[in-house]
Amino acid sequence: MGNPKEEKALEEKGIKVGDFVSTKYRGGTREGVVERIATTDDEHPHPPKVIFHNQRGKEVAHNPSTLEKKAAAEELEGEGE
Repeated sequence: MGNPKEEKALEEKGIKVGDFVSTKYRGGTREGVVERIATTDDEHPHPPKVIFHNQRGKEVAHNPSTLEKKAAAEELEGEGE
């Protein structure tokens, strides 16, 4: 079972696969495009977790409450045109 606070944050922020997100981390920031959202213990301990690759290519998982949605997936799709 997931953390109710984090489930609420995920819903309120409207974070979805394909969105560009950012979070403060150790004096800097981590940002990337959401690849998946783990919602069960089988997918990741202490769900829900938003999973993306950071600027250095490392897969990272963060609580939704710590993330800021920078751009929706639909906005990112339009940039390539």
